[in-house]
This record gives sequence, structure tokens and C-alpha cells, in this order.
Amino acid sequence: MNSDPKRKKKKKRKKHCPSIIQRSEDWKKCYLCMLRYDDYSEKQYLETHHVIFGQGRREKSEADGLTVRLCREHHVEVHRDAGTRQRLSEIAQKAYERTHSREEWMERYKKNYRED
Repeated sequence: MNSDPKRKKKKKRKKHCPSIIQRSEDWKKCYLCMLRYDDYSEKQYLETHHVIFGQGRREKSEADGLTVRLCREHHVEVHRDAGTRQRLSEIAQKAYERTHSREEWMERYKKNYRED
């Protein structure tokens, strides 16, 4: 066993909660490609996007299953385009509110993304 105090400990990988937005059978497909273009093809490279992110909300988003898989192009777009980000946040809130109240959402995420 190596007892070198300078040696960094490996980060424990967190177990991702299953998405409540994107079905598990679609986990190898880009969520926005499916939503926008009816493109259900499996992609070689996808990134997990935490729909609600920033200031400690990323961990909550992951714990609540508010994640989707995106192709690189769409992942960059989401982080650059407020409209796309708003739409995904609204979808996430609707998914969360299928099993929780609006009050619980507001207490947890502090912002209403729904326009209805």
C-alpha cells in the first residue's frame, strides 16, 4: 500500500440517477436530435447534460434524474443559447412535477421555467 501523503486520492465516481426525461432505451441517442429532427439514430459520442446546472444545482439535477444525453453539437448549443436552455429546463420541470408539486420544485430549484 502506498502511504505517500502527496499522492492524490482517486475521486469516487458518483452513480448517476436514471433520467426522468429521457428513456433508458434512448440513452445512446441525442435527446435534441430526437426532439427536433425525429432522428433516433444511435450516436457514437454523447455527453450527459445536467439540465439544471450552476451553484450546486448540478448535483440536485443529477440526483433528481434531470439529465439528457446530447451530441457534441447540441451540448455546445445548450450552453450558448438561452432559448434552448430554457426549453430543456421547462421540459425538466414538467418531468419533475409529474411526481412532485410546484412548491417542491420552487423550494429545490428557486426558479419557475414553465410558461403555462
